[in-house]
Amino acid sequence: MYPMINVSRTIAIFSHNAWDSIQQIGSVFRGICSMQGGAGRTSSFSNRILLGLFNCCLPGSCNSRAKLRTEMAEPVVIPPRSKHTASIIFLHGLGDTGHGWSSVFADEIRHDHIKYICPHAPTRAVTLNFGMQMPAWYDLYGLTPNVEEDEEGINESTMIVHSLIDAEIEAGIPSERVMVGGFSMGGALALYSGLIYDKPLAGIIGLSSFLVQRTKLPGGFSAIINLTGGKFLSRWSAQEMHVLFQNHTANKNVQIFMGHGGQDCLVPLSFGQMTEAYIKNFNPNINMKVYPRMAHSSCPEINWLTKLAMRGRSYIKFIILQLCSLFPIEQGFYVPGVAPVEFRDGDLIEVKGIKITSTKTVVPYEYYSLPFCRPQGAIHYISENLGEVMRGDRIVNTPFVIYMKQNVKCNTTCSSRAPLSLSPENSENLAARIKEEYHVHLLVDNLPCTTRYQIENTDEVIYENGYRLGWEEDDRFYVNNHLDIILRYHQPRPDVYRVVGFEVQPQSIDSSRFKFGSDSLECSIVDGRNQEVIKGTNNIIWTYSVTWEESDIPWASRWDAYLSMKDVQIHCVIIIRTVRRDIAKYNKGEELDDTLEESGWKLVHGDVFRPPPSSMLLVNFIGTGIQLIGMVAITVFFAMLGMLSPASRGSLMSAAIVLFCLMGLVAGYHAGRLYRTLRGTSPRKCAFRTAVLFPSIILGTGFLLNFFLIGKHSSGAIPFTTMIALLLLWFGVDLPLLFLGFHFGYRKQAYSHPVRTNQIPRQVPEQPWYLHTLPCMLLAGILPIIIGGGNLSLSVVGLQFMVR
Repeated sequence: MYPMINVSRTIAIFSHNAWDSIQQIGSVFRGICSMQGGAGRTSSFSNRILLGLFNCCLPGSCNSRAKLRTEMAEPVVIPPRSKHTASIIFLHGLGDTGHGWSSVFADEIRHDHIKYICPHAPTRAVTLNFGMQMPAWYDLYGLTPNVEEDEEGINESTMIVHSLIDAEIEAGIPSERVMVGGFSMGGALALYSGLIYDKPLAGIIGLSSFLVQRTKLPGGFSAIINLTGGKFLSRWSAQEMHVLFQNHTANKNVQIFMGHGGQDCLVPLSFGQMTEAYIKNFNPNINMKVYPRMAHSSCPEINWLTKLAMRGRSYIKFIILQLCSLFPIEQGFYVPGVAPVEFRDGDLIEVKGIKITSTKTVVPYEYYSLPFCRPQGAIHYISENLGEVMRGDRIVNTPFVIYMKQNVKCNTTCSSRAPLSLSPENSENLAARIKEEYHVHLLVDNLPCTTRYQIENTDEVIYENGYRLGWEEDDRFYVNNHLDIILRYHQPRPDVYRVVGFEVQPQSIDSSRFKFGSDSLECSIVDGRNQEVIKGTNNIIWTYSVTWEESDIPWASRWDAYLSMKDVQIHCVIIIRTVRRDIAKYNKGEELDDTLEESGWKLVHGDVFRPPPSSMLLVNFIGTGIQLIGMVAITVFFAMLGMLSPASRGSLMSAAIVLFCLMGLVAGYHAGRLYRTLRGTSPRKCAFRTAVLFPSIILGTGFLLNFFLIGKHSSGAIPFTTMIALLLLWFGVDLPLLFLGFHFGYRKQAYSHPVRTNQIPRQVPEQPWYLHTLPCMLLAGILPIIIGGGNLSLSVVGLQFMVR
C-alpha cells in the first residue's frame, strides 16, 4: 500500500475582466471520498461485489434500462455575496447528492462574485450495483471501455445540465462566464454535456472522470484503439462523426482540466488517460494532472503554485490560491438511501405503509391485510433490498395526502365520505389483530412513525414504535380509525425544510361523530363514543389530521428519539449487576478454586488434548463459531462507523448475511488447521460438513417455517426469488470460500500442544444418566432460559423495535 499524499482540489477563479487559462484555475478541489463515485477496474464481477456489498437487492430488480423513481429535487444553490458575474455548475458522483459538494463551496471555498450550483441526480436503479435505487446521472451496465451505455439516461441528464446553463444565460450571465465540472460520473457527464453545448463555455473540469458517448464526438478514435489494444470498435465513421458534430463546434477549443489519482481503483488512471488522448485529437486545450499516489478520494494539499501564478502574472491570484490550499477540506459521502431530502413549502409528502407487527406474535402482515382505504389509482409496492424482505417489510403507497407546512384539521383517507363497509370476515380479522395487540407502521421521508407517551406524574417521555391498531376492553374491541399526525420540520436555509419528526396519536371515533361539509372530504368531530368492532358487518370512516411543528433538531439527530430505549438500559443494568455479583463471589473463593483446579488438571493433563471420538464434529462447530464471531465483529465495526444506520433500512441484515458468507474463508482456514492438529484424514468431507452443517439447519428450519407463514399470508414469508438468492449466496460464495480457506489451513503446520498426550487413555468412571450428552445439552439450554426468561422476552421486544 502506497502512502497517500495530499492532493489539491480544482477551483475556478473568475477574473472580472477576462477568463484566464484553465491552468490558472488552480487545484483546490479533488473528489469526494466515495466508493459510489464512479466506475472501477475492468473486472466486472469484483467491482460489482465491491459496489454492492451492503446494498443487496432482490433478484430481478436490476432492469436492463434505468427507470427514474422520483422527480429530481431542486439543485443546491450557493448565491454570490456581491455582484453576480460568473457561475459554476458542479455535478456529484454516483450515490452522492448535491449537498456533498455544496458544503465545500459554501464553507471552505467561496468567491463573492460566483454563484455555485450543485444539482441532484435523479434516483434510478443502477444495474452495476445490483439494481440498487440511488442518485445517478445515468445507468451503468459495466466497467469496460466498450460496454453498452445508457444513452437515454445520458441524454436526459445532459438536457438537465444544458437547462441549468440556459437559466444562467437568461439571468444575464454570458456563457463564457459559466463553467461546468464534476467528479467521477458527474465529471464524465460534465465533459460530454460541455463539449456538445451550442454556446462557448468558460471551461470544463473532470475529476477522476472518463468520457461517455465517445462515438458521438469528433475524431481521435485511433488514440482509443491504440490505448485499448485494438479492442475498441467504433460504430461511426470519421465522416459520420464530422457530420454529427458539425453543429456542436462552440466548445471545440474550450479549456479543459482533468485531475486523476494514480492509485484510483474505481476509475483507473488508464480511463482518464484514454479520455485525455481522445479529446486532445480534436481539442488541444486539455490539461491533465496525475497525482501518483492518490486514490478515489480527496484531501487537502499545500502545493507550490509559483509557476501557476507567474503564468497569470498576478500575485493576487497567487496569494488567493495559497490561502485556499491551506483550508482543511474534508468531505464524506452519504450512505445510499439516507441522504437528506429537502422540501419546499407546499411540496407533497409521501406517507407509506410498511407492515403491522405485534409483541405477542412474531408473524407480521402487510399494511393492506387490514381493511384500510386504498389510494386512488393503483397500489405500488416499492422495490426493497434483501434485508427489508427478510424482516417482512412490504413498503406500499397510502391514500394520505399531506403537503409541507399545510395543516389538515380532519380529512378522510377514502375517496368518498361514505363509511367503508367491512364484511364479517374482515371484521373478524380486524378484531383478531386488535386482540393480538398489533401495531401499524408508517413511513415518511424514511422516518418511521412513533407514538409518544408521557409517564404519569413525571416529565419523562417514552416513544413506542408505530401506533396501536386498537384495544380490548370487557371483551369488546375498539379500533383507532382517526390519526392525529404530527410532523416536525427543521429549516436549514431559507425556504428549505427537512422532516425531522413523525408522531402519530391514534383515536377511536365512532362514524356518527364525523360531520362533513358540502362537496368536501374535510370533516369535523363532535363528542361521542368510540368506534367498536362488532360481529358481522361494520361501517368505519378512516380519517386523519396533520399538524406541522418547527423543531430545532437537525436532520442528523432526528433518529435520537428512536434510539433512546429506556427498557434496554434497564436490562443492561440488571445484567451488569448480576455479572459483578458473580465475579465478586468467584474472587472470594479464588484460592480454594485454584487448588481444586490444579489438582483436577494434574489428573487429566495427559488426556485433555487427545482427539475426541467425534473430532470432525468438533471442528465443524468451531469453524462455524469462528464464522459467526467474525460476522458479528465486522458488522458491529461497520455499525460503529455509521454505515449500518437504522435510517438505511435493511442494511444491517443484508450486511450480516453477506459477511457470514465472506467469513467462510476465515472459518475454513481455522477449521482446516484444527483438523490437521487432530490428525484428521478426510479434509474434503470435513470442509463440506463445516460449510453445510449450520447453514443447512438454519435454512432448513427457516424454509419449513416459511411454509407456515405463507399459509397465514404473512408479509414475513420469504419470496421464492429471495430463497434462490440465499441459496446462491450459500453455494456460490460461502461454500467455495470455505473450501479455499480449509485447503490453506490444512496445509499449515498443526498447532503445538503445551503438554504431551499419554499413549494410553485414562479410564473414565461410569457417569450418572444426567451427565450423559443429551441431558447435558438440554440442561445447558433450559437453565439459562429459566433464569433469564423474563429479561429475554423483554429483550426480544427491544430487538423487534431495533429491527423495525
